[in-house]
Amino acid sequence: MGLTHGATSPSTGPCYFLVDDVDPGEPVVTVGRLVAGVPGPVTFSPAPGDTDVVGYDYGFDNNVVEWVAADANGNATVWVTLTGDPDFPGTAVADLWVRAVDTAGNRPTNVTGPILLAAEETTP
Repeated sequence: MGLTHGATSPSTGPCYFLVDDVDPGEPVVTVGRLVAGVPGPVTFSPAPGDTDVVGYDYGFDNNVVEWVAADANGNATVWVTLTGDPDFPGTAVADLWVRAVDTAGNRPTNVTGPILLAAEETTP
């Protein structure tokens, strides 16, 4: 079966699309209770006014390499485990970096951070 030149079909009416070239805003980060060596929650939420966030890029020490999908409200929770630094007894800290990603795949060039996460030490 070949193509017929000049063949047409009925019009389906106008077709519309939306161009989204606006990066999402700085996400809100909520940190739950963190205890050294125990997974604890960190929740990402969209910036006020952002309605199309589908997930978040995040990472530690300015190395944004992880992805987490957001729920229908644009929220996502990750579980992090902070471990102590043998050079600094009694500490368990990390610098968190995060940026929101919208339905069009827009990712801000700059990431939010560093957000210092500090864990309580467990008692023996």
